[in-house]
Amino acid sequence: MNQHCGVIDLSMAAIVAGVVLSAAIVGLVQQQRINSLRVQHANTLTTVAQANEKAMQALAVYRDKVDAVSHAMGKEIKTQGEKAGEKLQSLAAAVDGERASRLRDKRDFKQQISHWQSVARGASTAAERDASAAAIGVLADVFGRLDARAGVYAATADRCRISANACQAAYKTIAERINAGPPKEQ
Repeated sequence: MNQHCGVIDLSMAAIVAGVVLSAAIVGLVQQQRINSLRVQHANTLTTVAQANEKAMQALAVYRDKVDAVSHAMGKEIKTQGEKAGEKLQSLAAAVDGERASRLRDKRDFKQQISHWQSVARGASTAAERDASAAAIGVLADVFGRLDARAGVYAATADRCRISANACQAAYKTIAERINAGPPKEQ
């Protein structure tokens, strides 16, 4: 039995040694898998970081292009506004010239009315003279009012036309930029 016990102890020792060896082998294999997964995870993080860096660079380039286009549009709109202002100033000068011309015409018209009134006073009867003078006065008043209104309406129409042209040009510029889409990479 002692010999039998020795064989059992020896086989038990062999089994325990096999189990320990198996456990060590399994532990090493698992450690190698864990290390492989860590390397794979590190590679994935590196790839994601590189993709993020590329995306940030592309976004920066896009923002720069959008800023450049916005700046150019702002300059163009400002230039068109200045041109419209210059046109408005030239129109104002033309309106002032027209107003001065109308004042001269009004003076000339008053002189002509005075002339015709004096001619009417030379009519044969007092009733004819009074009727002629009154008719000429009414006619002169109507013509004077019409001339004043025409000047106001013409100035308003000119200002509206210039403003509409400037607005239309700005709209056209912006619409062309919008329809062109985002800036293309070169």
